[in-house]
Amino acid sequence: MKMNKTFTRIPQRSYNAFIGRRKVTFDAVMAALSVDPLEAEDAFQLLGTKGVPRSLKDFADRGRSAYWQALETISQWMRYPKSEASDARMAIEVVSYYDQRLSIWLACQAARETLRFRPKNEDVILHLIETTEKSVRTGVSAAERKESEDLFREYTMSFDTAYYASKSIADGHALHSARSAERAFLVDGAPPGTYASASFAGKAVWEAAECAVVPVEGPLWRSSMDAELSRLRGVLADACLSYPVIP
Repeated sequence: MKMNKTFTRIPQRSYNAFIGRRKVTFDAVMAALSVDPLEAEDAFQLLGTKGVPRSLKDFADRGRSAYWQALETISQWMRYPKSEASDARMAIEVVSYYDQRLSIWLACQAARETLRFRPKNEDVILHLIETTEKSVRTGVSAAERKESEDLFREYTMSFDTAYYASKSIADGHALHSARSAERAFLVDGAPPGTYASASFAGKAVWEAAECAVVPVEGPLWRSSMDAELSRLRGVLADACLSYPVIP
């Protein structure tokens, strides 16, 4: 069976039915992956992308192979430059509406990128990231969550004053990135797939990019941000393949 060259787990027949010459959207890609290629044309005519599995769990219910194919396909979509998401922040927000836990894992990996700049608040940042990663993998206790909150407050009195508490603007962006990843998990009790969670996941990516381009000023800032947000798409794509939640 011939497979698509970009999305290597999707039969070309399914790709033609759901995408063809149309925009390569996330929902269309996941729908094409989910259908029997012999029924793809009828499925598209009947349901369009409305019948797309709405989370990784839907693929997991089909077996471990389907689950890993879904993660691989999401990784390939993350790298695809002509989707509906023009940069890494938009891409992670799209994924958040599909599977919140995956987007939080991706946000943590974006926040980890700030550690290469050796921020002075590295211990706080790393603790926030590791606590959130553990929340995704296995969950954390109330005591562990409180320890994370106390450590953050010890460094800065509130989320909104992170920039001012830092010794440098770059350190502030790094802290904001890690904190945003954590907030994407908490979102004050909001259910998965809400705008709040997607917004915080996107914020984690944006702050990680800002941390990298702090030295750049003036008209070059926008192009530098675009380049970093493009690079972070690759980071997020790789992170899809390291997602530790196994059904």
